[in-house]
Amino acid sequence: MKNVAALTLSTLFLYGCDTQASPEPVNPIFASYSNIFGFEPIRGKVKSFLQQQHDEQGRVSSLFQGALTAAGCFTELKVVAPLMGLDVDLLKEGNFLVNRGDKQKRYALKDNCLPERNLADDTRYESNDKGFVTAAINEKDAGKNSYFEYDASGFPSKISQPTPTGPFVAIIKATESEEKKRNNTIETRVKDVLLGEVITRCEYDDHFNATDCKITSKAAEKDKPLPKRLDDPESTKIEYY
Repeated sequence: MKNVAALTLSTLFLYGCDTQASPEPVNPIFASYSNIFGFEPIRGKVKSFLQQQHDEQGRVSSLFQGALTAAGCFTELKVVAPLMGLDVDLLKEGNFLVNRGDKQKRYALKDNCLPERNLADDTRYESNDKGFVTAAINEKDAGKNSYFEYDASGFPSKISQPTPTGPFVAIIKATESEEKKRNNTIETRVKDVLLGEVITRCEYDDHFNATDCKITSKAAEKDKPLPKRLDDPESTKIEYY
């Protein structure tokens, strides 16, 4: 009986370890914000994070910093992303994200914390029944619209835009594994013509989130290079609940 009991306890211990080690999905709110504001998704119950890229001189080339409630609502968000034309420092006040400085309302929020409208440029956000933002619709310029798709783990898998030069699509392909989702290749196309690829390889923490990443971009045509900032190394510090 002692051996049976020991075997049972060992089995429960191993099973418990396997269960704890299973990758958590990305919260739909976090995944949605990552698409809208341009940062990388993070699994699990995130309390705060700081995601940065640094250029060859060690200067910060992009910065994303946020704080969230245990339910996944953003209470603070700072974004410095030149490639996306974003430089905001936001706080949640009621059902709005406001500027930290002058308290101007920038984004209206739904009751579930998802963005409902960008008040600065008349963009409204549509979401599906799983709580993911699936479209950003600009009511003045359809060429600014964006459409988002996600995989089963909540990671963004495809972004498409009807740009003035033709349909733009970014698709995540060749993901290494469920545990290493950021080890992937992003393929970009305009009018179904390949622009290039962005290849990412990362180190991970015990929540299966990327902490340090090396990024390599490859243009399809040498005379049409991709932005050099895409290759800046990325680091992420995460605090969990």
